[in-house]
This record gives sequence, structure tokens and C-alpha cells, in this order.
Amino acid sequence: MNGLRLIRVLLPMVQAIILLAASVETCDSARLKSEYFEYHPFGVASVVTENDRAYVSATDGVRIYDIKRPKRPQLLGFYKSEAANDIKVEGNYAFVCGGLINKEKGYLKILDISSPARIKLAGEALLSHGSVGVEIAKNHAYVSGLGEGLFIIDVSNKNSPKLVRKANFPRVENPMAVAKIVSRLKKGPKKFPLKLGRTWWTHIEGNFLYANDENTGLHVLEISNPKNPIEIGSLIHEFMPKSTQLAVEAFNDIDVENNIGFITLDNGGMVIVDLQNKNHPIILYHYNPWKGYNWKTSPGHMIKIEVMGNTAYLTAGEEGLYVMDIKNPRKPNLIEKHAVHQNVGQSWGVFARNGLVFVTYIAVDPGDKKKNKRKGLKGGWEIFRVVGHRPQTGF
Repeated sequence: MNGLRLIRVLLPMVQAIILLAASVETCDSARLKSEYFEYHPFGVASVVTENDRAYVSATDGVRIYDIKRPKRPQLLGFYKSEAANDIKVEGNYAFVCGGLINKEKGYLKILDISSPARIKLAGEALLSHGSVGVEIAKNHAYVSGLGEGLFIIDVSNKNSPKLVRKANFPRVENPMAVAKIVSRLKKGPKKFPLKLGRTWWTHIEGNFLYANDENTGLHVLEISNPKNPIEIGSLIHEFMPKSTQLAVEAFNDIDVENNIGFITLDNGGMVIVDLQNKNHPIILYHYNPWKGYNWKTSPGHMIKIEVMGNTAYLTAGEEGLYVMDIKNPRKPNLIEKHAVHQNVGQSWGVFARNGLVFVTYIAVDPGDKKKNKRKGLKGGWEIFRVVGHRPQTGF
């Protein structure tokens, strides 16, 4: 009897330990559950969050939502603007860059968001090209201007931002014979594809800025003096200088955690880079789910990446969202994939914080004229919750 009584006492404890172990395993795998999705007629480019609010940039402007209840975001305010492509928030100000990315007019707008119901334009800098990304550090905005390189803007005076420098990276000549012929027929140095290479997204850690230039690779800049950034290192993919399909190796976005860089390569997947020695970045691993496809036939295209804890979240165009276990940077593993919603073009932006992952969707790829002819596609944005999330501290 004593033995049976002991078993009855211990059995619930054993069951509890088993359930706890299962929940810990779920935390480490960082699986996602969709909490909210909203269609947008044309597309949403980016989302950032701050103090229970989500700041959403889209083709028609900027929206601010209350996300205390992620399943039911409440719209607080809207600011109308052409093609708002990226947004960052500091205090009572939102920094928004935009303009059509294939046009020669862009902007950086500084919005006063102290009252979300009455968003006001504080100041604006007009740029010579549509821009896709913005980072803020030490009263300066670093705006990715594609074919125009990197715009560096002094934003210490929010009412009067000033362009102080433009950083251009070396271009790689397009080796494709047909493109060379076309480039000779077009006049002017800005005419694509005279030379390939466009500055996409960047990431700032301390005094270092990591910039991805589409076909010239990763560039590491020391930016302690924003007016005179110094390039101290670079990573050129081994196939770039001689590739006949440069779009395959195109560097898109980068996130950096503990001197490890995670870079998206268009339809080339993800490259993980050791950045301990910033003068000589070293590739640790290349994950490519679409090996053998060319740009036009690839089922997906890696666009943006966000790292939270031991997990990387990558938007993959028409293939939706990839969730990767990166605990071991030399051997990442795919945890799961989330498909795009019905009638949605493809995933684009991603942002992760406090156990929530925000994904944006665009209707069509702005660089693909053939897909642009498809009718009925929409964009939107989605909120995922990380099941069993718990704070983690790197690798």
C-alpha cells in the first residue's frame, strides 16, 4: 500500500516535469501562431513597434496602431504620403523614407507622432532617387538610395534635415552580352543596366554600418564621423565579378547579432558571416533552398531578415516566411514556413520584438514587370505570436 501511495504522489510530479520539458522544447523551436492579418489594396512595406504601438508604412502612407491586444489592433492615426517604404521611430518622431524605387525622386520625411490622431510633417529632405531603407544613429539618418548609393542626412534639427554626404560603392560591370548592348543604347550614367549594383538595406551597430549593395556585396563602414564614413572591410561573393546571373547573388538585407551577420541573397537564400574581424568578413554558412533556379524561375526570393534570440525570420517573396534555428551559426536549420495568404502577392518586410513577429506583404514585386500584369493581387500585414516565447540572449 505504501508503494502504491508513493506512486500516486510521484506520478503528477513526473507528468509535470514531462510537460515542462515539452514546453521548453517548444520555446527553443520558436514556432509561430498567426494572431492577426489585414489586407491592403496595394501593399505594406515595413512595420516597427514601440511602446505598444505599431508604425506601418505602406504604398499610401503611414498608419499608427495600438497593439496592446495583438489580435485586435486599433487604428490611431494615418498620414498620407506617396510610397512610404521604410520607417524608424525615436521618441516623438518617425523617420520615413520612400518614393518609387525605380524613379529619380525620393524623400526622407520626419513626422511628429506625439499625437497619433494628428500626425504632422516636421521636416523633409528631398532625394535624387527613391529610397528603400532608413537607419538612425546619433542624429543622422542613413537612407538606402538604390542606384544613388547611401544618403547620410543630419536630422539634429527635425524641422530642417540636411544631406551631408552621399556614399557610393564601386559598381560591377554587367557581363551579360545583351545587357551590354542595351547599356550602350541608353544615355546617361544613371540608366540601368549600364552598371549593376544598388544599395539596399543597412544595419548599424555602435560605430559600424553594414551596407548591402546589390551586386557588389557587403560593405563595412566606420561612421564615428558621419560626414566622413570610412569603408574598412567588404565581402564580395565569390561569383559576383564573373557571374552571368548577377541577380542570383544579389545582397538584400542584413541583421547583425554578436558579430555574426545574417544576409539575404535574393534567390540565393541566406549567408551567415563572421564579422569579428570587420576588415575581413568570413562566410560561415550558405543556406540556399532554391539551388539550381535562376531568378525568373525561382519559387521564392529572400528579401528581409530579422533575428530574435536564436531564431531568424526571413521573408521569401511568394514563398512567404521562413523561420530558421540559428543557435549554431555554422549549421542553421529550417523550423517551419508560413505561406502567403490567398490573393496576396508576396512577403516583404519583417520585424520581431517581445515575442511578436510582424510580416508585411506587397501585391507585386516592383522589379518584375511580368508579374506586375497579374490582376487581383493585394498586400497586407500580419502579426504572429511566438508560441511559448521567453527572453533569450544570443547564441
